Amino acid sequence: PNYAPSRVNLAEIFLARGDRAGALAQLREAARIDPEYAKARYNLGITAAQAGEWHEAIEAFESARRLAPESADSWFGTGLLSLRVASWSGARGAFEKMGSLAAASGGRSKSRNARLSATLVAAPAASWKTTSARAVFPSISASAA
Repeated sequence: PNYAPSRVNLAEIFLARGDRAGALAQLREAARIDPEYAKARYNLGITAAQAGEWHEAIEAFESARRLAPESADSWFGTGLLSLRVASWSGARGAFEKMGSLAAASGGRSKSRNARLSATLVAAPAASWKTTSARAVFPSISASAA
């Protein structure tokens, strides 16, 4: 199909069948077909991260953020992946932005991601360089071991 949302749906089917490479191909094609479709970029970020394609994942989340700047999930994904590649200032900035989005929503955001972001931002700046991403987020860094 030459319709980006259909490609995103196909990617979900590939993932359900355990075919991450097929899902990545579908998501990359969705992003090519419609460069303005934020959901394709966001899903590409998640899937690329699961495949250990850290820089592609960060680029996809950054694109998703540019297209949908109020998406707290894209900011959170960028923060996690920035930690993974040891971009401490990038991670802190992403988590701070996610926190400001939560505050702008009148504090209605009670998600685990919002609480975790607030905790990380509150940590002393020095600890950002001494805490490894593996220690904070073992599930996201486990595949790199």
